[in-house]
Amino acid sequence: MLEDLLNKNLWQEFLRRKEENEFIGPREKAFWKEHIDSEAYKPICKCICEGRYSFSVPHKHLITKNASGKKRTVYTFSDEEMIILKYLSFLLYRYDYLFSNNLYSFRKGFGVKDAVSFLSRTRDTGRMYGYKLDVSSYFNSISPSILLPSLKDCIDEDLFVLLDTLLEDDRVFYHGEIIKEAKGAMPGTPISNFLANFYLKDLDLYFWNQKVIYLRYADDILLFAHSEEEIKEYSYYLKDYLHSKKLSVNPEKESWIMPGDPFDFLGFSFTGKTVDISSHSVEKIKGKISRKARALRRWFLAKELSPDAALKAMNRIFNSKFYGQDSPEMSWQYWYFPYITTASRLHVIDAYMQQYQRYIVTGRHYKMNYAYCPYDRLKACGYKPLVTAYYEFREEQKE
Repeated sequence: MLEDLLNKNLWQEFLRRKEENEFIGPREKAFWKEHIDSEAYKPICKCICEGRYSFSVPHKHLITKNASGKKRTVYTFSDEEMIILKYLSFLLYRYDYLFSNNLYSFRKGFGVKDAVSFLSRTRDTGRMYGYKLDVSSYFNSISPSILLPSLKDCIDEDLFVLLDTLLEDDRVFYHGEIIKEAKGAMPGTPISNFLANFYLKDLDLYFWNQKVIYLRYADDILLFAHSEEEIKEYSYYLKDYLHSKKLSVNPEKESWIMPGDPFDFLGFSFTGKTVDISSHSVEKIKGKISRKARALRRWFLAKELSPDAALKAMNRIFNSKFYGQDSPEMSWQYWYFPYITTASRLHVIDAYMQQYQRYIVTGRHYKMNYAYCPYDRLKACGYKPLVTAYYEFREEQKE
């Protein structure tokens, strides 16, 4: 397989796939085209194929996950090496046949929207018992000593040697010095997605063979059973399996679902035949709205600008996020609108957005905000409510 590191046709196919499945701007597209046309990848790839290349010591980074301040650890190699690893992750799709069709993460032809479509079509879940869990620090907790022996039996020998070398090297560069630590599946590197899929593939296969309604997306797992006893048995099996892999369940994200109860999965909420945006996703976007509103109020006051300048900036930022003029593939319109069947939580977000746009103008939350900043003023500054956009989208789909 490593011989394909030098296959220019496959590099070009890699770029075509990136253009089809990811949003890449003109500058990034030009970079990749020049890199491939000039075969700039060739020196490193040639050395890898000949067994003469040693990857650099990766850099460790602590990334803030959200407003809670929690950190996650990621690793990066040099720019040149990250390019090679991105291409290698593309080549790893040829091992997709190893995975069951109840795995929806990081696969060709599978994704969040496919999982949501499956749950929308599977009406039986409303009458079943469910169990949902999240694996604690999954990517970082993957054990190379457990992963590598099973990986060796499933992939090309030359590829295995490369992955073995990367995973077994416990050196990382952090705060200006080299330290030693377990890197798990090296989250942050492009190949970590394949490794995370592979590590629990036998668990996926077990439930696939049992014909259980089971879905996994990386570290998120959801399954259903027809009785309380059955769902408990599945939960015991799950926990025992995870323990055998030196993994544990995140107790904050473990939940039991009774028949008829709503449940959340991958940012969506399911209640019978109704699909909505999850409450967690709503709280996340509300946090972003309030933080941005406070920042923009400080900005226009410091610059002695009109409040309308801040309102226009607020709407540019969130219109891009919601409707994606620049990157439609990442927008809420693309992500949520085709699958939700109600505008209930869109109403909540719209009300919150209007509240904080008025706060930008007055610096307060009180009834007089409506007089100081009527709805027409918000509209004149570019505000477009999600509810209106959602119903416009649904009407377009009917045509």
